[in-house]
Amino acid sequence: TRRSSICDEEYDDSAQTCYQWQVRSERKWLNIVHDWVIEAQYSLPGVVGMKIYNTALGAISIDFNKMRVRGKPLGVRRRAGKDDVWVWYCRCDTQWSAFGEKNSQGKSSDVNSDTLEKHYQQDKRRPFEFTVDKKPYRIDFTEMKQLNVTTGTRRKVRRRPKFSGLKADTVTLPMGQLNISGRPIWQFVGDSGHWHNFSQQKSANSVTSDDVETQYQQTPQGSMTFSFGKFQYKLDFAAMCQTNVTTGKIRKIQRI
Repeated sequence: TRRSSICDEEYDDSAQTCYQWQVRSERKWLNIVHDWVIEAQYSLPGVVGMKIYNTALGAISIDFNKMRVRGKPLGVRRRAGKDDVWVWYCRCDTQWSAFGEKNSQGKSSDVNSDTLEKHYQQDKRRPFEFTVDKKPYRIDFTEMKQLNVTTGTRRKVRRRPKFSGLKADTVTLPMGQLNISGRPIWQFVGDSGHWHNFSQQKSANSVTSDDVETQYQQTPQGSMTFSFGKFQYKLDFAAMCQTNVTTGKIRKIQRI
């Protein structure tokens, strides 16, 4: 979830070095202001969408995989920038792994994101074939699936931009200019498996949902630490998890 705003601006592809997220209303594309927050989430292969609040068009829920706005007759798109760097991921076991990087078993492929991106740009309709440990694989760019030709196993593939940080025109913006109101609620999974809200009231012995949100807006892919009782905790916004630094116990967190 996220607060943002929309303005009426022309987009010049020839001069644009950075990405721009837009929504279409009444046949006109409008720029989303402070869209680096959307970009930060979109760059994470495990994130399938997010919600933007307090826009001139109301709340907007974006589906990253289908690139559409859920439940509204609006369009959404990400206009590419000349400085874009694309990373290709494969869903291996229980996590997303970038091509060319070692997976949980310590194995890596000779095929990396640059190779996949080159073939993708040359012909998106033509499958890309490669081998790993003499095993043949095929990636279908239209279905975004990887096929193990020998076993028939299929895995999801995703293409996401490398997040380069805040845009040059938003780096120095003070928090007050982000027009934040009705802030999102942060939650963690309890021992019972149910979601629980972070405290809504400030206390000397805990962190509030607003505290977490403030830190998240400053560093969407960063982390923060806090203490509760005798324990110290770390929140990892990229992995969306909470770690008890003392015991090592990890819990999922979410932003709604």
